[in-house]
Amino acid sequence: MIRLVALDVDGTLLNSQGQLSAANAAAIAQVKSKGVKIVLATARQPRSASRLAQELGLTTPLICHNGAVGYRPEDGVELWHFRLDLSCAKEIAAYADEHGFELSITVNGLTYYRQRPGQALGPLDEGHYVLASNLEAVTRPPTRIIAHGAEAATAIWCEFRPRLWAQVRFDRYYREGTLYSLTMVSARASKGAALARLCREWKIAPESVLAIGDGEADLEMFAHAGLSVAVGNAPPVVQAAADAIAPSNDEDGVAWAIEQFVL
Repeated sequence: MIRLVALDVDGTLLNSQGQLSAANAAAIAQVKSKGVKIVLATARQPRSASRLAQELGLTTPLICHNGAVGYRPEDGVELWHFRLDLSCAKEIAAYADEHGFELSITVNGLTYYRQRPGQALGPLDEGHYVLASNLEAVTRPPTRIIAHGAEAATAIWCEFRPRLWAQVRFDRYYREGTLYSLTMVSARASKGAALARLCREWKIAPESVLAIGDGEADLEMFAHAGLSVAVGNAPPVVQAAADAIAPSNDEDGVAWAIEQFVL
């Protein structure tokens, strides 16, 4: 019997336009009505994840930044927060500046972007700022660094993963089979470890957990769950690790998985 459903957000719960479908929302509402816990496990920041949780009527803790932050949306309390090593972050930022790569760097809840040609410096919108360089953002240990674009993601993966894997977690993201970003958080962080922590607190056994996702960051979450489902748009390595394959995120794959295995 499934007692907890762990859901990746982008590429899984939301469609390719970043929208929540009526079918997925309805399936989640049905699950909640049966007393099953729903946990969002996402690369997103708490602010963004909280808005989606509110839309869905969820009050369970959020697994944010690929497990680096546990966040309680009802009162804004951080349950845990793992940050990147400062020296590693500075090395990655300096390398990106040297090669002209754009990063987004999150420090203490604020996200900084490297200035694009013609772009004004300073505030971009709530919680987002434009700086002249990537390195300028790394004044304190960051929570998360994202390399944008296939060229930057590939170069940074090849340059740093072989020697920084013990300090930094590297997760690649794909769209339609094409690499488009690389997310870096502390090696202490993972969606799987975060999910296991919540399950221990709630006394929920792994065999009572359903995990649904589409990315490399979801693999450790799959490993903790008794039942894992990859949506149809997931890359082959993720599909191969799942117990079942659902329709894509544009075909209400989450609703399908919930109907098949929970309702």
